[in-house]
Amino acid sequence: MEYGFLSVIPPVVAIILALRTKQVYFALLFGIWFSWLIIKGWNPLDGTIAMIEGLVNVFKSEGNTRTIMFSALVGALLIFIQYSKGVEGFINILNKRLVKFEEKKSGFARVMVQVLAMFTGISLFVETSISSLTVGTLYRPIFDKLKIPREKLAYIADASSAPSSILIPFNAWGAFIMGLLLTQGIEKPFAVMMASIKYNFGKEIGGDEVCNCLKMGENQEYNQSVGFQYFSIFRPKGPQIAATLFYYYRLSDYFSLKATYSADSYSYSNIGLGLVTTIKMVNFYIVADNLQWYSNLAKAKSVSLQFGLNIIIDKNE
Repeated sequence: MEYGFLSVIPPVVAIILALRTKQVYFALLFGIWFSWLIIKGWNPLDGTIAMIEGLVNVFKSEGNTRTIMFSALVGALLIFIQYSKGVEGFINILNKRLVKFEEKKSGFARVMVQVLAMFTGISLFVETSISSLTVGTLYRPIFDKLKIPREKLAYIADASSAPSSILIPFNAWGAFIMGLLLTQGIEKPFAVMMASIKYNFGKEIGGDEVCNCLKMGENQEYNQSVGFQYFSIFRPKGPQIAATLFYYYRLSDYFSLKATYSADSYSYSNIGLGLVTTIKMVNFYIVADNLQWYSNLAKAKSVSLQFGLNIIIDKNE
């Protein structure tokens, strides 16, 4: 039987209830009950009985039961950390750092706490649920204090946890992928999975005639890359040292983007961005650093904005 527009009503009602009452579990249960009510021809008694039977049937699946138990145990662990003052200790340490950030520039603490939440989600790539739940538990009080919407925290937690877990599958995702490979008759699933990781970063398959459309005149195999750079130079007043984490991404067959996070003697939070394009023998670029200070240059210790070009001379041509 097709229910048409009626099938959209239960999730919409559940979302509205969750937003108005702030009670997610109640909203979900009401949405489930409302769905069964529609299926049972608007009979409240039949709908309620069917809902209860449906909830019981969920636990007939071993996979569903394991997932629910795992989520419950992780939640219990996080609540234990909260009551043992572990979260409070983390918040106290972070608040001291945020005060220093706020002294440098008004509103800078709001930016840095969101960046820290993102890096926390990326670093906890052991399991997606653990990552998102941990980020939410640790940073929710701080986001509330700084009046940053919880919806933004939810977005950061989800957007940083799931991608990092699948890009670096040394976790439950890795076991899941190997299980899928086994069902396809792959004899060595671990070796195949390890060999496939490079394709998560946009490695080209085949040669130039097949699908390599993003070369931009460069001899590179990947459309994406992450890395670490170390820079040092000895000056009369002492050495100048900088360390940089970067993410490189080719946007199209002409443009590529590079985002960086650097720590040097001027700043421990230097966020940079660069856009590059190569046309024939000429490489054009625009790069900027310390982006967070551009709104108030008077208080910035160091900023730079560069435009330039390079002439490429290929000895093979």
